[in-house]
Amino acid sequence: MKNPPPRGYRAKEILTLLKDHGPLTAKAISLMVEPPMRNKKIYEALLRLKNRGLVNVRSERIIARGCSIYQLQQDLRARENTSKIIGVHPESLQQPYFRYREILHNDNCAVVAHNLKKQYPDAVLVRDFEFERSDIAKKIMLSEENDRDVKPDILLIFYNSNKKNITSIAFEIEKSRKDNRRLNAKLKKYASQSRVDGVVYICDENRIKEALLDSFINKVSPRAVRVKHYINYFLMFAENKNIQISPNDNLYDLNRKTVSLEKWISFLQNMKTSA
Repeated sequence: MKNPPPRGYRAKEILTLLKDHGPLTAKAISLMVEPPMRNKKIYEALLRLKNRGLVNVRSERIIARGCSIYQLQQDLRARENTSKIIGVHPESLQQPYFRYREILHNDNCAVVAHNLKKQYPDAVLVRDFEFERSDIAKKIMLSEENDRDVKPDILLIFYNSNKKNITSIAFEIEKSRKDNRRLNAKLKKYASQSRVDGVVYICDENRIKEALLDSFINKVSPRAVRVKHYINYFLMFAENKNIQISPNDNLYDLNRKTVSLEKWISFLQNMKTSA
């Protein structure tokens, strides 16, 4: 029988998840805590954190039903108390307000980001709401003030052994189809107006994937000089709804050929090294 986690472990773990990923539902938290907890225990732990003044609970109506959203309490005293528990500066606990429409999307992004960081602990991972505090993310994306709508959901950054070359991969979790103008603008940004080395889309529906393919092949790739030498392997797709992504999972290229995430990342890293 495994020993139970030490006293205070769950509070620190949940507060850290809320720091790293912003507001979450209890369901998303249940997919990330280790070892796993029963739903009842998660709700009890969240209630204790609320009663201690460390966590704020928002009630939102999402998809015609009520939903409780948990976020770090943002007043200075609460941030100071939380910072003592998880060992960070109170300023790093400041978070933007998330609109209710963003909540379920943020849940999915959080689970993907959590799994990527678990699989690649030495990589730097930047979420979209962290961009303003990340100089390296802004440098990779060549960010400007009017680029707020073209930040990736997740940016995964690998440094090589001498810390001189980096390989960066953008992850997008698409739950609904964007209009053609926004699709074209975002894909153009990635391929021609950034330093991103590859992009992975995790799509809920095939029609979203087909729209992305059509936009990239017909509107973006003909002028994508920067990535022309590996154009078929720049934009990749994960299996539908695969938020539990792992290195052995297959990705699909423009020709619908498969390669594991691990091998594709190695391909991008080797290409940067030999360039």
